[in-house]
Amino acid sequence: MESLGILGLGLGTVVLLLASRGILSFRPPAGKLKSRILRWSKLERALKERQRELLEDINEIVYTHDLAGNLTSLNRAGQQIIGYRQDEILGLNIAQLVTPQHQERLGKL
Repeated sequence: MESLGILGLGLGTVVLLLASRGILSFRPPAGKLKSRILRWSKLERALKERQRELLEDINEIVYTHDLAGNLTSLNRAGQQIIGYRQDEILGLNIAQLVTPQHQERLGKL
């Protein structure tokens, strides 16, 4: 039983030495890594495009704003409902579009 422990320790030492010398590598080859990154990047772009298409085709107002409440995007339905084009509304603060009786509710969001 004790010889198994020594054998394991010896084997572990050999693996560490080989890895430290670069002979034994636990990383995939650089070309394979680059291929994976490119594939994931292409998939991410396709998913973002699909998300954009879905948000544009929905018949509800969908918008984004930054932490200060400045609008950063508005979908096509939102532009038609509100009556602003995307280039006119970007940068406006959400408080500028909310009626006075609902202004108080903005602070609770």
